Amino acid sequence: MSNYLLTKVILPTSLTRIGNYSFYSCRSLQSIKIPKYVQFIGKACFNRCTSLKHIKFEQNCELSHLSFSAFYKCFTLESFHLPTTVSRIDSFCFFKCENLTSITLPSSLKHLGYVVFKRCFSLQNIIIENGLLDIGKGCFSSCTSLQSICIPNSVSRMEGGCFLHCKSLTSLTLSSSLKTLHVACIDGCTSLKQIYIGNKRIKEYPFDISYKQSLILNSIGINTPHVIFTSHDIPPNQSNIEVPNGVIVIDDNCFRNNRKIDTVTINDSIKLIGKYAFKSSILLQPPNIPNGCVVDPTAFEDMKIVKNKHDFLQQFQNNKSTQLKHIPNNVEDQCSIA
Repeated sequence: MSNYLLTKVILPTSLTRIGNYSFYSCRSLQSIKIPKYVQFIGKACFNRCTSLKHIKFEQNCELSHLSFSAFYKCFTLESFHLPTTVSRIDSFCFFKCENLTSITLPSSLKHLGYVVFKRCFSLQNIIIENGLLDIGKGCFSSCTSLQSICIPNSVSRMEGGCFLHCKSLTSLTLSSSLKTLHVACIDGCTSLKQIYIGNKRIKEYPFDISYKQSLILNSIGINTPHVIFTSHDIPPNQSNIEVPNGVIVIDDNCFRNNRKIDTVTINDSIKLIGKYAFKSSILLQPPNIPNGCVVDPTAFEDMKIVKNKHDFLQQFQNNKSTQLKHIPNNVEDQCSIA
């Protein structure tokens, strides 16, 4: 029987694991019951089961591990009641489960992979019980219906972009165990009204933050002393860029491979220019460096200063053998002039 025609399956009660790709792209499968002794659901097991609405676990189910993309693009999956034995959910597990509205992550869960719930557009309610240790990159990104979330104090590590473009998020509670947070963690959270760390509402955001997102926090009375200018902060369709006051770092790779910007003016508040910040960029004049600013040795690697950018780019495109040469030390030494 074709996978496309399979509508129902009964799994044996003695089953202990469901292997990789077992029901991959069974697009007519609407529901399934997971036996008690199943401990492992394999890679892409129910991936693209686009009609799957209901998953039921037997009472006292022993499931501990959901593998990579296990329920990837199960568009019609509405709810998912995780057994209280699950300890690990791998990356892409529920990616783009567009009708999933709520989920509870039990205290047994220790590890959430990257983009686990990315683009779960209907996800409104996430309960995370204390016990989780780390959350992977982009885990809840583009969950556009999510209005509030509480990260328990057991979480000590969150990777970049966890809440990227969660545009309806108004209230965020972060773990008090976090020491650092990636600059893009809350980028695109344009509706934020309040942030808590532990049980304390903050007036100052203690982590790195992009310039655009800092403006949003500033507008709701949250100070942002660790502002970083990233590539996403560069205004579109502008040839002359002035890094705003209050920014203290130009991010790694910020202007890398730039071909559209002519000049960059760096304000005196900048303390650090990151790795490859201007690598292989083409400008009309070298950026100014404020006194006391720390410059990564690779920041201006292969940068090119030209008098006529249009003619240079045309020549560069026509001559495939042209190379931008790296000369070390200070700005003038790292870039070449044409």
